[in-house]
Amino acid sequence: MGHSLGNQMAIVIAKKVSDAVTAGTMNSRLLPKRVALLDPFYSNNAKSYLNNQWTGAVCRTYVSVLKTKGVIFEAYRSSAVASTIFVGDANTGLMNMTAFTELKPLYFSTTQQTEKHIAAVWHYLWSFSYAPPVLTGTTTQGASASTSDARITTLMNGTQKLVHDRGTSTKEPYDDTFKATAR
Repeated sequence: MGHSLGNQMAIVIAKKVSDAVTAGTMNSRLLPKRVALLDPFYSNNAKSYLNNQWTGAVCRTYVSVLKTKGVIFEAYRSSAVASTIFVGDANTGLMNMTAFTELKPLYFSTTQQTEKHIAAVWHYLWSFSYAPPVLTGTTTQGASASTSDARITTLMNGTQKLVHDRGTSTKEPYDDTFKATAR
């Protein structure tokens, strides 16, 4: 898993491991099966060290290739940090390539974006302790750390994202439900 700028590192490490597996210099068992991007941040504008590409564009390219090798990607947005004007790039294209979930940590105020940004990490890790959340009014599973790889793959390859619906006013993930909406 990678949080904030660390999501870029998680993607690059997965790519480097994949490249080493392809080159025969690393055991294929070391290729990650699943990568969680937690409130990911991408700076906007071209970077000279990336051949004048945006960081988000490079990450989309890497994720696209890694998905063909069976790597599963999920993403959880919990703040407005990614879309900070003049600095951030929401990287909607990448979010559409993942099992994408919008968390709504309403137990923090709108001005507490730092707290909301950090909430993605402990929410995801805490969700290992609970059964997967469901879509509101159904028994269909949503996304969490405890959701099966098969279900996350289905969400990743689908046309919908999940939006936090219930349990938004409590920190514990046990009471969360989500609604599926168009990406």
